[in-house]
Amino acid sequence: MTHCDGYRAAAVSRRLDVAALGIDAEPHAPLPPGLLRRIASPSERGHLTALRHTRPALHWDRLFFSAKESVYKAWFPAGGPSPSFSYWLTLISTHVVANSVCVIVCCWYGLRTNDRPLATALWLFASGTALATLFWIGRLLRLMLDVSWGLPYLPLLINLHALLRATAILVPTAVTLALTLANARTVWRLWPLWHELVAAVPHVVLTRRRTRLLELVWPPVPHRLLAYRKLIEIRDAMLELDHYVPPELPLLARDHVRPLDLTPVQADAVVLACVMKEAHQARLAGSPRCESPAESFDHGKPPLFPTRQEHASTLTAEKTHLIGLARAYTSAPVRSFVTSPHRRAPRHREG
Repeated sequence: MTHCDGYRAAAVSRRLDVAALGIDAEPHAPLPPGLLRRIASPSERGHLTALRHTRPALHWDRLFFSAKESVYKAWFPAGGPSPSFSYWLTLISTHVVANSVCVIVCCWYGLRTNDRPLATALWLFASGTALATLFWIGRLLRLMLDVSWGLPYLPLLINLHALLRATAILVPTAVTLALTLANARTVWRLWPLWHELVAAVPHVVLTRRRTRLLELVWPPVPHRLLAYRKLIEIRDAMLELDHYVPPELPLLARDHVRPLDLTPVQADAVVLACVMKEAHQARLAGSPRCESPAESFDHGKPPLFPTRQEHASTLTAEKTHLIGLARAYTSAPVRSFVTSPHRRAPRHREG
């Protein structure tokens, strides 16, 4: 569409026939002073001066303005003029420098961290950023030297860059999710043993007791700390119940387990579960505490109660040990363990 004094016009076409369309109507008169210098380059003004000599009666400056206006009307809806050389040079140089610094920083910390998931994420992010750097270098070569042989590879580089960076972000997320699920599984497996033991010695519990499902779905602390807390509370409960274990009870448990086809680790877990079961029942029955283990055991024999053996040196080993104990606590050998009523009665503390 266009209009000027005394004239109106519009032009339409089908998109299948014409890619773009622009028209402009202007009065046949000279441009206002100073406008031509703003819209025409020195070389264009030189051409206009030469044209004036060929046809002086034609206002070439106004015709030149109308032609540029028509081109602009056709060009702008199709995307407008492309940015300048300076714009592209600034943009590309900024990306190259920033990405190079990012690659150096990621490699620096990736080499120095002992956290394997973090190192993996840093190296993946550095690799993706390096590919982005190559992409922008390819664009820079195209801009500066008109090198075009690498253009077909640029989309591949930028797509791989996006894939590697996304993977780098997902690595710590996946590791965190895996650890959370592992800790939740630990809490779920320890909960029956924990619930059974702390029922006899509730004072070892740090927070209010809740249901098994609620403990997992809405934990009072992160699952990692919740699993650690369950380990601590189970250990504290076992140490408290230790005072209700007569010296002959581990021997009876050993005799009970000996005929069973169990590995040494399984046998130790079943023995300890039998002892804890009896101590738990004694505590709930209101039995008084037994004498201290040092007084109850024969000094010439090693202690038979597994809780007094050397503890595992790592939290993972401790967790594995207590999970084995929890599994043994509900097993058939432990359920069938009953102390003989004819065994020697334990000596209790006075008062």
